[in-house]
Amino acid sequence: MAKRIRTLASLLWESDVEDCVDRCSSQKPDDGTTARLRMLETENSNLRAQLYQLQRENALLRMPKPTPPLVPGAKPSVVELLQTWPDQAWIQAVGDSVVGLPRLREEILPQLHGTNNGKGCILFHLFKNPKAKASAILQHALNSVLDLSKKHPAVFKIGITSNPIERWTHSKYGYALDKRENWLGMKVIAVFDTSALAAMVESFLIHKFVNTPGCRNAAAGGETASPVEGPHFTYIVYKILLPPFRVVSFAKP
Repeated sequence: MAKRIRTLASLLWESDVEDCVDRCSSQKPDDGTTARLRMLETENSNLRAQLYQLQRENALLRMPKPTPPLVPGAKPSVVELLQTWPDQAWIQAVGDSVVGLPRLREEILPQLHGTNNGKGCILFHLFKNPKAKASAILQHALNSVLDLSKKHPAVFKIGITSNPIERWTHSKYGYALDKRENWLGMKVIAVFDTSALAAMVESFLIHKFVNTPGCRNAAAGGETASPVEGPHFTYIVYKILLPPFRVVSFAKP
């Protein structure tokens, strides 16, 4: 393509030179010279049109090709999911077994997108390597709970769910409607294709933190494992206990 463009450009340049020479060689061209000039002008015009078309085709070839639409029933890629739900960057941290789940793209991602992640109350704090070993995932989950109390004491509860939006906003058991605890938010710390794996992380964390200040878990964990198709989420709901606002009085005694 580039070679053809250079050839046409050379022809155009030579035609322009010949045109100029013919025009300057005689101030009073005869009928034959006039016909020759017209023929050269027509040829030059055609060459310019061909050059423009080749340049356009060359530019189109250099343009990145759009991602083909997902074939119904085919397994999507992380890139395809992010093109549809660009705000859900946490998808990059889940394994292939989760990315291919139909319920992820048909239920979970549309609901998260439609509610702006529960009005910003649902955060995803996943281990960044989707191929991480179990020990790394468990250490990450442990650190996620410890981080809640870094600056101020925290009250928290560890759990699992097949739908974080529903667990947060449900009219009967949603954490957002718990007036007694007034939870601040939900932090999702692990996502799996089966409920059993999510329950194992839940049980591990409860075993570490049960009976510690701030932990609201009483059972050992794993009791609410679900047979529903994945994905399944291990989460922490929390609220931070900020110190009371100090009022400084400047009144004289």
